[in-house]
Amino acid sequence: MYVCDTLQVHLYNMFGTQLPRHFSMGSEVQREGILDCQLYGDGLVVLTKGLQLWAVSGLAEPRPQKLASPALKEAPSCMAIFQPRHTLSGCLEVHFQQKMPDNDLMP
Repeated sequence: MYVCDTLQVHLYNMFGTQLPRHFSMGSEVQREGILDCQLYGDGLVVLTKGLQLWAVSGLAEPRPQKLASPALKEAPSCMAIFQPRHTLSGCLEVHFQQKMPDNDLMP
């Protein structure tokens, strides 16, 4: 899978041949731009530069969906994706680690 600057998602097989299916993340994501994109199982999660989350949970029939606002004030230092089969909620979960202030570091 390749997510290009135009926010088109292109799929490839394990031999590097491009598959005929490709899709866009949508105009709202295109306006905001991508800050981070992570793949998981049969989907992907995008964090936009406007700090909004979007997910595609099935590549067979890709439908970008806006997720609940993560209420971030700044870009996180890392993002972890937990597939629904690995969560108690049974839903896709996205966890963030915020940057630690320099004075919180141990010597």
